[in-house]
Formats: sequence, C-alpha cells, structure tokens
Amino acid sequence: MGAAAVVAPLLRPGTTALILLALCLAVIARRCLSTPRTPEMSWYWLVATGCFLLTAPVVDGDARVGLFAAMWAVVALALILAGHVIKKAWVALPASVLFFFAAVLFGAQVLESTGQPGVSALAGYGAVVGVLYVLRLLLLDADQDRPVELYSVIGTAIGGGAIFALWAILDHQTVLLGAAAYTVVAVLACFEAPATRRKACVDAGIVSGAVVWFWACNSYLDLGMFWAIQWCALALGALAVIRYVGERQKTGKALLMGAAAFASVGAFTTIFSGEPVQQVLSLVVFAALLVVGMTLDERVFTVWGAIGVATGVLWYLRGFTYLLLALLALALIAFAIWRLNRKKPDAGNPRPPLPNQPPAVPQEQQQP
Repeated sequence: MGAAAVVAPLLRPGTTALILLALCLAVIARRCLSTPRTPEMSWYWLVATGCFLLTAPVVDGDARVGLFAAMWAVVALALILAGHVIKKAWVALPASVLFFFAAVLFGAQVLESTGQPGVSALAGYGAVVGVLYVLRLLLLDADQDRPVELYSVIGTAIGGGAIFALWAILDHQTVLLGAAAYTVVAVLACFEAPATRRKACVDAGIVSGAVVWFWACNSYLDLGMFWAIQWCALALGALAVIRYVGERQKTGKALLMGAAAFASVGAFTTIFSGEPVQQVLSLVVFAALLVVGMTLDERVFTVWGAIGVATGVLWYLRGFTYLLLALLALALIAFAIWRLNRKKPDAGNPRPPLPNQPPAVPQEQQQP
C-alpha cells in the first residue's frame, strides 16, 4: 500500500507539459526583452526551448496528443513573433516547420476522436493554412526586406496545406472537399509567388489542379481514358488562353495545338467506345476549336476544327447512305461553283492574246 502511494504520480497527465510550456514561453519572452551580452549566449534560449519541447512527451507520456499539439503550436507562434521582434528572420523557418508538426499532431488527435482520416486531414489543413496565413496577413508584409521570414511562413502554409489536402483526397468521404482545399492552396500559391516565378506557378497550379479534380471525380465515376485525355486538353487549353491574354501568341499557339491534338486523340477513341455523350462532346470541342481559329485569325485551327466537325458529322451519319450521297453531291456542286467563280475576268480589260496572234486593236483606232 505504501509502495503504491510512492510510485503513484503526483500530478495529473498533462500538468507537466503545461509547466514546460510556461518555461518555453518564459525563455522566449526573456530573449525578446533583453539582449545577450556575448554571442554564445544568443543560442541558449533556442536550446532551452528545444529541450523543454522534447522533454514534455518523455516525462508526461500519458497526456493526450492534442495537448502536445497545442504546446508545439503555441511555442512555434511565439518563436515566429520573437524572431520578428529581435529581427532574426531565419527563426521563422524552424518555427514554421514546428507548427506544421503541431498540425500533424492535431490531426492525429482528431483521427483518434472521430476515426475518419479525411476529417482529421481537413482539421490539420485548417490549422496550418488558417493560422499561418492569418499570421502572414497580420504580421508580415510582402514589401519588407526580410523575404526569408515571409516565405518561410507562406511556404509552410501552402506546402503543408497541399499535403493535408492530398491526405483528405485519399478518403472517399472527403475527396471533393480535399480537391477544393487543394484548389484554394494553389490559388494562394499563385497569388503569393514572386513576380518572376508567378507564370510558372500558375502553370503548375492549373496542371496539378486538373489532375487533382480528375482524381476526385474519378473516385465517384469511372471516367476512363476518353475523359482523362479531354481533361488534359482542357488544362492545355486553359494555359493557352492565359498565354493569349498575356500577348504571348507563339507559346499560346503551341499549347493550343497540344490541346487540339489531345482532343483529336480523344475523339478517335469514341470510334471504339461508341458512347453518344463522348461523340457529341468531341463534336462540340471541334466546333469550339473552329470558332477559336476564326476569332484569333489562325488558319490552322480553323481548318482543324472544320475537318473535325465534318468528320464527326459524316461518322454519325454513316448509316444513312442516301443522305451521305446527297451531301457529297452538294459538296461537289458547291466546289465546282466556287472554282468557276474564283477568278472573274474584268469587264474593262481585254482578254490576253493567244500565242502567235497579234493583239486586238480597239474599234476607235481602226480605219473606216
């Protein structure tokens, strides 16, 4: 009985972790309020904080995971604020990574409580993206002369959010929410990217977003090869539109030709599938390509779209023999009329003389 009383813990689970959290905050506050006298002393506050964080799960292993997540998150935010106050921008990088691991622990706590991996992933996503990006809006300015601090916080928020969003996509119950969360992260990445890297970031965001949304939709419907090819054509077409808007016609034309090639391959696959919806969609895509070619005054896309529409219509009407013959006859007649009327002789100019024949003399110049 006495031995059991000696061995029994004196504090409840989690109390020791809270005490160590208070010590971490005290050490960080002490560094913000005073400047070390020697360069060696400038490292002690970080070493002490790291020791307290690592000691907490060892001496208080019975505490809940969520408590350690909250402890690491609070210390990480305190380190970011301290680095901003004492003008040590590099402190933001390890502090942001520490906050990401705190979000992972928070997601593990939610998983333990709910048993749903997708919900826990979205909880971690909300923690890392919401808190860090709000901190960036309130504390960090894009025009300041400390890019390491700025992009450490933004990079961790966007990268960690992308990881949690992909984790949510793996769960069938939250696959669409995960795709939406990834889209938000991609938009933030394009918005926060430097001006020199923004175009590449937009391209990567569009392509990866198309892949993620195809993955999400494919989890509910077995789309198959046709829709995968058309999805690639849609992504390349979006990139081409961005290039044309940015007055980069050469690159936009190359991307649009790639989109047209993917659309043509997808239309070819409808011969074997025989799906009416896929065939109609291919016809609409070629009609859109024809309109785009006429709008941009690009002959290659106009001809490409016209050939695609004509081929599609002929393929759909392949069972109506007499109708096809009538269309062929009308096409031949129209071609003959166009050929005859392509060059009309002018009324005021005389017909050129034939070989070995003198030119005709006007009547006014002839002798009576």
